[in-house]
Amino acid sequence: MTMTGFLVAAGGVACGVALLAFLRARTARTWPSAPARVVEVPPQSWFEDLGHRQWGVNTDTDHVLVWTVGGLEYRKRVEDRAAVQVAGLKLWRRAPLLEEIVIRYDPRNPGTGLTPEDIGAWRWLVAISAAFFAAAAFVHLF
Repeated sequence: MTMTGFLVAAGGVACGVALLAFLRARTARTWPSAPARVVEVPPQSWFEDLGHRQWGVNTDTDHVLVWTVGGLEYRKRVEDRAAVQVAGLKLWRRAPLLEEIVIRYDPRNPGTGLTPEDIGAWRWLVAISAAFFAAAAFVHLF
């Protein structure tokens, strides 16, 4: 596969993911809303999955988003805003803000809650897709 083909394929995948995220966000706009708050909790595990088959040691507190629907409490883990890790150990982190926000939750499954950032994420995916397509055009021309 050529570099142009790879960039076009990556742009297509990003575009497809953006479309799915957009459709989910559009559906979520019709869901009921609920106030939620970010709270600090003890570490759920000493080891945390960093993705791509990488694991790290979790020595910090975890943060969860907590909301209540129909008297039942639901939780969703919230990641750090930024972190510096070396060999799986967190050297520095910028914890999420302990704030109250409004989320949208799926009325059929109230445990599925989307934050305003989740709902707007499709815009970033469109930008990434456009960047891949622009890079493919640049590589193709030169």
